Amino acid sequence: MPESPRSAYLVTLYLTSLSTTRILRWLIDTDKDDEGLRVLIDLHGGDPNDEIANAEFQEIKDRRESGEARSYAVMWQKYKRRVLLAMSSQAFAQLVSSLGLLPCPDVDTRRNAIQNGINEAGWLGRDAILMTGINATIYVLSTLPTWYLVDRLGRRPILLSGAIVMAISLGLTGWWMYIDVPETPRAVVFCVIIFNAAFGYRYMFLNYTCFCTLLTPSS
Repeated sequence: MPESPRSAYLVTLYLTSLSTTRILRWLIDTDKDDEGLRVLIDLHGGDPNDEIANAEFQEIKDRRESGEARSYAVMWQKYKRRVLLAMSSQAFAQLVSSLGLLPCPDVDTRRNAIQNGINEAGWLGRDAILMTGINATIYVLSTLPTWYLVDRLGRRPILLSGAIVMAISLGLTGWWMYIDVPETPRAVVFCVIIFNAAFGYRYMFLNYTCFCTLLTPSS
């Protein structure tokens, strides 16, 4: 039964992919200019006469018609710092989710990491499972504020503030487990939840959007 929701996730991903908007650059490269322009118009509020949407469309068209080479080699030569930043962002996100206390259900070691941490702090049996579920719920909900804040604060403040909270909460987790006092179980669970919430707030939304915008700055 615990594995059955994973099938539902896959079905949901498959169905939503059928309605995913096609990539703007691909539409223009394949001479589907009307569909490409429609994507930009929808992005800017739906007005066909929107000056920004039409200007962006024309800029992309001009860049394509200029014959500028597009390859991984050219991308590395022109945007070396961008590529390194995007790659390191992805790599460290995966490292933290693999080795940290994150409820990632794709591999057994990840799936059990958070529950093992809670068990070591003194939460056992059904209590540990309950806290794992509560933690995962908070983890998912923590990604929602970023959707709103990224347009107001920008990516850098969110990435930096999330990293600071993660470092502090993870350090406190180790400290509470080291001193091993009666308050340790609750304190560890609280710190772990804060750590995961900060990770969700910092990485789970921005990590993938950073990667795309950094590697395709002209799209």
